Amino acid sequence: MKYAITQIYDGLDLLPHWLDHYAKLGIDEFLLAVGKKPSDSNADTTEAEVRRLCSAYPATVFPFSCSQFGGAHQVACTSK
Repeated sequence: MKYAITQIYDGLDLLPHWLDHYAKLGIDEFLLAVGKKPSDSNADTTEAEVRRLCSAYPATVFPFSCSQFGGAHQVACTSK
């Protein structure tokens, strides 16, 4: 099995291109971690949009919550 794995925090503009690119390379399954800050009121919408964009691909979406993004050390992250 060949997997393509990515994390998404915001900005889904490149996701369709990423999915298409790796599908053409023969990826068997996509694994996408969709992060949200606890204070993000749009997090459920983002997760739903990721699931919609991935619906044509063999993809698994893993939502998670994290209080801090972007640093070398991710802290306080929990899987949903």
